[in-house]
Amino acid sequence: MMTSVDVTGSRFLVVDSEYACIYAPVPRVLGDELVLEVWGLLLRTAEQQDVAVPGLGFSSAQHSVFVRGWAQLCFAEPSSLQLSVALYDESGTTFRRNETGETVCIEHHVSTTTTKAAEEYVLGGHILWPDGDAQLVVGATGATRLLFRPEDCMTATDFERVKKEIRVPTAQ
Repeated sequence: MMTSVDVTGSRFLVVDSEYACIYAPVPRVLGDELVLEVWGLLLRTAEQQDVAVPGLGFSSAQHSVFVRGWAQLCFAEPSSLQLSVALYDESGTTFRRNETGETVCIEHHVSTTTTKAAEEYVLGGHILWPDGDAQLVVGATGATRLLFRPEDCMTATDFERVKKEIRVPTAQ
């Protein structure tokens, strides 16, 4: 069963994507909802007490939460999406370079014609396709929620102890 956590507006500050792998199908047109799949989010709930995560075997008020599995970030009424990716080379560990030695980056931007004021949500991490280091900026006028399975969660302290042993999804 999936747990849903409201991360709208300033509550999104709890979401830390430093260790994340992102699967983000890039839309040509934005619809009523934009869904990004993210593996390995850290939820800094111990630092932001107004965000509680139900259904865990520990208190999210006392321990930040690492989601060791796929989660969905759902943005209602998206108004814009900016994606910037610094591409990795075939090794997947270093950046692709052009003839002048600069990192090869690709960008994509899509927006709607809404006049509503939008919240801006910034997410970074490793994107699975195209393979690289990404920054996504999503503008949304509706609610933003995070969906995941509680059984995929562990405390951030436990994650720090075992993070070198965790196998992260890859593009292959």
